[in-house]
Amino acid sequence: MNRTVLVLMMAVTVEALVEYAKTFGNRSSALQSYNSQLSAAEQQKMAYQMQLEQALANGSAEILQNKYDTLQNLDNAYAQQILALQQAAAQAAQKRW
Repeated sequence: MNRTVLVLMMAVTVEALVEYAKTFGNRSSALQSYNSQLSAAEQQKMAYQMQLEQALANGSAEILQNKYDTLQNLDNAYAQQILALQQAAAQAAQKRW
C-alpha cells in the first residue's frame, strides 16, 4: 500500500473513532441525565406521598380530637334533657293504651 493511502485510512479511522466517542459520550450523558431526572422525580413523588399521608393522619387525628372535645363538653343538662324526653315519650305511650 501506498504510504499516503495508509495515513489517509488511519486519519479516517481516527476521525471515525472520535465521532463514535462523541456520539457514545452524548448518549451516555443523555442517559445519565435522564436517570438523574427520573430519580429526582421519584424522590419528589415520595415526598408528596409522605406529605399526603401526614396530612391525612393529621386530619383524622383532628376529627377524632374534635369529637372527643365535643363529648367532653356535653354536660349533665344534655343527658337530663334526653332522659326527660324518653320519660315523656314513655308517658305518652302509656296514655294512648
